[in-house]
Amino acid sequence: MATEIILRELLQGFAGPDSGKEIIERFSALPLIAPDRQDPIGVAAQPNPCRRAEAQVGTIDALPARLRVRHELAHLTTDKDFAAAAARWPLRLWQEDR
Repeated sequence: MATEIILRELLQGFAGPDSGKEIIERFSALPLIAPDRQDPIGVAAQPNPCRRAEAQVGTIDALPARLRVRHELAHLTTDKDFAAAAARWPLRLWQEDR
C-alpha cells in the first residue's frame, strides 16, 4: 500500500530524473490508498500518547500509520520512533526475520 504523502516524500527526497522515474515505476505496482474523513480525526488523537512517551511521530508520518492500522497492514520503516509508537498504537511493524 502506498499513500500520496509517501510517494511525494520519496520523489522529493531523491535527486535526478532517473531516480524519480524508478520510484514512480515501482510504486505503480502498489495500490494507492487515500484517507477518508475519519483518518485526520484519528491522526489528531494518535500522536498524543506518543509525545508523552517521547516518541516523535509527526502528523505527516501518523497519517500513513493510521491508514495501515485501519487496513490491517504492516508498516515498513527504518524510523525508530515507530517502534515506540507501535507500543502505544495498534500499529503492526514489518520486521525482517533474522
